[in-house]
Amino acid sequence: MNRELKKQMDASKEVNKAIYSNVVGKCMQILKNYVSSESEPSLEGFKNYYYKTKSIKPLVKSICMVMSEDYSLNDAADYVDIRVFEDTWNGHIWEHKAKQWLKDKYDLDCRFANWEEDAKYCVDLIGDNFAIQVKPITYKKGSNPSLMKDRESHLNQHRKYEKETNKSIRHIFYDKNTGELIIENYR
Repeated sequence: MNRELKKQMDASKEVNKAIYSNVVGKCMQILKNYVSSESEPSLEGFKNYYYKTKSIKPLVKSICMVMSEDYSLNDAADYVDIRVFEDTWNGHIWEHKAKQWLKDKYDLDCRFANWEEDAKYCVDLIGDNFAIQVKPITYKKGSNPSLMKDRESHLNQHRKYEKETNKSIRHIFYDKNTGELIIENYR
């Protein structure tokens, strides 16, 4: 799928409804379940696990929703595949890179948030006195509309977490083109 078409589709509120968890499922939770049950997880393995646990029905529904916005079957299928599988998998990989980076660069230990913590507070990594949300740099720069709509909700969930735990939340932003990671107090 070309970059401009994906960007156009990302910007569509109607297309993005096709990727909501009530349509395709809670993809990060499905991925975490898969990873915890597999000694050598892979993107292909994640896809197979999804098909076994969810079937293809949610994906067909999602593709049909995208097609109803005047996109071709091929474009709709490619988009759903990217968003459901590749983006979820890549987010998981970057969380692992961020955890290792914190250890190597700052000597900070942390653990991965469980599904409930992630869903309730939008945190990916949890340390003794901090938590981290890992996001692509596009989240910060505002160049991906599908990420931008969630930002205010995430920040509200972060404030609630900070109040309940007395831990501060930071963001680690990654640039998938350069591999660079940066940590910021992002508000």
